[in-house]
Amino acid sequence: MKLFAPTMTDFYKTGHIFQEPKNTTFVYSNLTPRSDRWATVLPDFDHKVVNFGALGVAKWLLRDLWNETFFTQPKEEVLRKYKKRMDN
Repeated sequence: MKLFAPTMTDFYKTGHIFQEPKNTTFVYSNLTPRSDRWATVLPDFDHKVVNFGALGVAKWLLRDLWNETFFTQPKEEVLRKYKKRMDN
């Protein structure tokens, strides 16, 4: 299966737009961990998060995959693929 960057999301999030107040003009996201409760089994746990590989994934996803499947494609083709996925 070939990945299509615009549909690489948690699909429940695509419904968030219908839950936002009317006239919302700015929405942001971040990568905050939800909980550290499972890490507390470590004897020296300090409640800090270490992330490995994020830069490599960002380059691949945000640069390479988006360029390949979105920015360099005809607008009509991108819209057709996105609509087909969202309608399913």
